[in-house]
Formats: sequence, structure tokens, C-alpha cells
Amino acid sequence: AEVGENLDAFDDADMPKSLVRHQKAQLRRLLEGLDATVEALHELDAAEETERALAPTDALACAQHNAHVVVPAMERLRACVDGLEVITDRTYWPAPSYNNMLFYV
Repeated sequence: AEVGENLDAFDDADMPKSLVRHQKAQLRRLLEGLDATVEALHELDAAEETERALAPTDALACAQHNAHVVVPAMERLRACVDGLEVITDRTYWPAPSYNNMLFYV
């Protein structure tokens, strides 16, 4: 929201469009990344719900579902989040970065 407000302030100040092109492109990447993350999270939630239904009745089907549906859904979600991490300022990132986990834990 803060980024959008800052871009609106540039527009209100009659700044040349060429000066805010990069910021708008970054905002677009951020919003597209958030959208992809939410979609991947919904996909993972659905996969885990199916897994919970299978678990008590069929261990083999549950294991196959985890291997072929849940794990790929987790990988897609991770890719989305990793993409957002590199374009989000540290002060706004709600989780430890790889750098923090590797060198400061």
C-alpha cells in the first residue's frame, strides 16, 4: 500500500512518466508475485485437504499424493515466495531471509 501511495504522489506532482516507470514495473512485479503466491497457497491448501482425507484410509495413495501433488505444490509456493523476497525491502519481509538464516542464526 505504501508503494502505491508513493507512486500516486509522483503522479499528483506531475512527474514525467519516464521517472516512475521503474517503480511502477517493480510494483507490478510485486503485485503479480503476491497474486501467484496466494494462488499457490490455495493450491497447497487443497492438496493438503485431499491428503488428510486419504491418510486414515490408504497409506499408499496418501504417499503417492504427497509425492506427486503436495510436494510440487510446496515447490511452486516456495518459488513464488523466493521471487518476492528479492524485491521486498527487509523491513517489510515477515520471515528471516536466507542471508539471516545462513550467517546470523
